[in-house]
Amino acid sequence: MQSQYTPQETIAKEKQIIAGLLNLPGDETISLNEVGWESRVYIINSGEFVFKFPRSEIVRKAYKQEIAGYRLAGQIKSAIVVPKVRWVHPHHDYFGYEGIVGNTLEDHIHNLSEERKIEIGKDLGTFLKQLHDLKLEGIPTMTLEQEIAEFQEKYRIGLPELKRHFTETGRAKIEQLVFGIYPKKVTGLKMDQALCHGDLGYWNIIYGKNHQVGIIDFGDLGYYDRSKDFIGVNGQKMLDAVLSQYGDNKTLREKIVLRKQLLPILDLPYFIGKNNQEGIEKTIVRIRETALE
Repeated sequence: MQSQYTPQETIAKEKQIIAGLLNLPGDETISLNEVGWESRVYIINSGEFVFKFPRSEIVRKAYKQEIAGYRLAGQIKSAIVVPKVRWVHPHHDYFGYEGIVGNTLEDHIHNLSEERKIEIGKDLGTFLKQLHDLKLEGIPTMTLEQEIAEFQEKYRIGLPELKRHFTETGRAKIEQLVFGIYPKKVTGLKMDQALCHGDLGYWNIIYGKNHQVGIIDFGDLGYYDRSKDFIGVNGQKMLDAVLSQYGDNKTLREKIVLRKQLLPILDLPYFIGKNNQEGIEKTIVRIRETALE
């Protein structure tokens, strides 16, 4: 599993680079957000500017694709905004963009009116409809077989925590979902690939101080089943609003429901790798609610 540890001298050096690019007198206003799995993410002025530094050589090489994804998504005509890339190191040792000042939609969603949620949902549906029709060469493509294998591998990584929190009967039900029910159902529904954000959910949607809504983190951009971009949309009314603009159909909804069941299992290794006990506990609750419902 990729190391999440960063020496303090590395952080100091990266902050110095950012301060130089932004002509800042010091690095006091630069904060490191350690949430990122593949990158160290530095935030300036609540998201006005954001810089990403890779945690590995593989991630550094992938930055070229991520940057191309930001620029491609910036062409979409919708109320949803996308950060503008402004700084790119010649060898992709880092890149920086003009972000969106605000917090994640995850922080705001429970305080928004139903009317505002529906409005955001429709805007998101318009955005995804256009994104899924775009083309970009040289980016990853996930087959159905690879997706099934990924879910099963994430289950194995999370198994020690599953053993701690579930009875043998509960684990058997989860295992049956991952290795039996899910592969059979998803194979029967078949793959419908499209260019997807790949990690879209309220955690990667920013709700700005002026009520502007933006989408960040295109690091997982690739060709997946189009339902992948809907599984992070929580709340039935919100999802209905998204699909009303996107184009609703029975098969797409079945795929969304099926993949939503597996999403917490996919998330569990992330919190294990971050040694985030609170995140682990919350994810276990989500697994109980979805995989054992």
